[in-house]
Amino acid sequence: MQDTKKLVEDHVAALTSGNVDLIMSHYASDAILIHLQGIASGEKEIRGLFEFYVTGVLIPGKSNFDLQASSSTQNIGCIIWSADTPTFDIPFATDTFVFNDKGLIIQQTTAGIMNPKD
Repeated sequence: MQDTKKLVEDHVAALTSGNVDLIMSHYASDAILIHLQGIASGEKEIRGLFEFYVTGVLIPGKSNFDLQASSSTQNIGCIIWSADTPTFDIPFATDTFVFNDKGLIIQQTTAGIMNPKD
């Protein structure tokens, strides 16, 4: 098993870069991502979620992302973050990741307070 703290750091860097291919390289093909609007299963659904996310929420170069805390143990990592984006004020969000023995995300939960901007 790879260092979980490093895996989480690499994923956060990919997310804030806006590079969907790089983001997706961190997921197993059969990964599950549970979010407040539902469940994304597998590469196609998770990719669609991130394609929307980097164009409509956390827009690269136009968003301020603040990683407030990170914790990990064994194959589980958790982050707490906030962001100010062109479309949303996100005062609090959290993600939990479960990694397989290859260092790929197999399960993720995400939740946060997302206040739309006018």
